[in-house]
Amino acid sequence: MIRLPCAFTAILLLGSCSDSSSNSETVSLYTFDRLELLQSIASYTSSSFETFAGQSSDFAENVTGLCEQSSDGNAYGAELEQLQNSWKSMMARWQEIEAYQFGPLNDNAGTLRYDIYSWPLVNYCTIDREVSNLRAAGDTYQLSDKDLAKGLVALEYLLFDSDLNHDCTDSVSETVGWNDLSEADRRTNRCLYMELVANDLSQQAATLQTQWQSTYATNLVATGTDSELQDRINRISDSLFFIDGSVKDRKLGVPLAINDLCPEFPCTDEVENPWSGQSLASVHYNLRGFQAVFQGSDDSALGFDSFLSEVGRSDLADAINESIDSAIETSEALATEDLASLLTERCPDLDVDEQTGVCKLYFQVKVITDELKGEFTEILQLELPQQTAGDND
Repeated sequence: MIRLPCAFTAILLLGSCSDSSSNSETVSLYTFDRLELLQSIASYTSSSFETFAGQSSDFAENVTGLCEQSSDGNAYGAELEQLQNSWKSMMARWQEIEAYQFGPLNDNAGTLRYDIYSWPLVNYCTIDREVSNLRAAGDTYQLSDKDLAKGLVALEYLLFDSDLNHDCTDSVSETVGWNDLSEADRRTNRCLYMELVANDLSQQAATLQTQWQSTYATNLVATGTDSELQDRINRISDSLFFIDGSVKDRKLGVPLAINDLCPEFPCTDEVENPWSGQSLASVHYNLRGFQAVFQGSDDSALGFDSFLSEVGRSDLADAINESIDSAIETSEALATEDLASLLTERCPDLDVDEQTGVCKLYFQVKVITDELKGEFTEILQLELPQQTAGDND
């Protein structure tokens, strides 16, 4: 099934929509060590990209080991469980990285980002068609460059879909007869395809790390005037609104039918990570990535809360930090739950403190985004991304 959310580009690429650098008015900027803030952000972003590249490389090697066991059902099952856990760890790191919607992830309409993780654009039949094409072509097969056929989405489907049947309609010629093949045959060809996808993911992750280190990190921390540094900070602040469009509205709001993209409650087909059950864990790590940008990656690192405190608004910094901590506490408690199974009734019309479960998490994230859309940008002399300006939902 293919799902094409109408606003996914705006939701995931807010940084590219900002016109913050177009403000030609002369503004007297607050005194603050902007360069140290940028250095802090560059440091943990570099660390995250490096970790993800290492994870994806190790994962690709382990897939090769799995495929060597494809003819032995018992050995394959043991290896598969280990690989599923490795995918979960790799996805957790990626979901933190998703909060860094700047630099190479934001270039060229997010091309590299979609090569790695295409959600919310998914089509499992496309993956099945490519597996069938591989089986037919043998050694001459070359991996498709379609985002929908590779990346973390494809790996999740291939790792966690246990029945091995295709997800296509009867009209798709490539998959005719696939379900009649032996379990060993289907498992072997899926694994061979997964090996190609894993190798491609490793290459994309290495490209992300290389592009960041060779160009973006250097440019981000280059010395400049306060105005130049402020413009860079504004690009980073744009990425904070990832939790508004993508996390609050798309990942939580659509399945809960709070967002108009869901016409009738519940929209279980719109849940992220449906095969692995990691949808709420993904939200948790999105919030952890957001926290790293806003608070700094550790107690000694500068974050946007440091900026607020420096300009005399430690009260707002504390309020937002408290909201972040509350949402993370809730998301951590829900991280092992399957979101689809929790969609039993609509969220009640209650204050956030009276909400429970995933509804509570949604409204806790909304508190954060409301605070970001309020005084935050005005006080720090930043501009809202265009897609967020005037949006109070």
